[in-house]
Amino acid sequence: MKYRIPELPLSKDVETKKVLKQTIASNKKLGELKGIEVTATETIKLINDIRNMMSKYKFLIREKFPKIYTHELLNNIFKYPYTKIDFVMNDVNVTRLTATSRLNKLIEMKLLTKVKYGRENYYVNDALYTLLINEFHMNTKKVDVINSNG
Repeated sequence: MKYRIPELPLSKDVETKKVLKQTIASNKKLGELKGIEVTATETIKLINDIRNMMSKYKFLIREKFPKIYTHELLNNIFKYPYTKIDFVMNDVNVTRLTATSRLNKLIEMKLLTKVKYGRENYYVNDALYTLLINEFHMNTKKVDVINSNG
């Protein structure tokens, strides 16, 4: 069977309201899928960047202070962009003195920065903080971490 191309203009209207509504709905869904794709791609990149940073920290800690390295300590300093002595005590199951000592060694290695706010000491993972800030402000100028080591 041979297909015959109709002459223009067509004798009947092919752009019905139903077809136009479906086209609009399809374009809307396509835009949503594109947004999901972009978000997923950015999230995968962020996860890979964090994973690479954790590997680097693991190597550095094991190299300089092998006795203080534990996977729980590494996870603790990457759970949030900051930690506290109490968090390390709970996550690593060590005394306050040991937690403080380990955090101070990480400060010595310049992996964390100690920030006093009120009566609390916060230990900021500057590299993670910078990565997160820059990841969520992609369309603006990259920011530098303010180092509060003084």
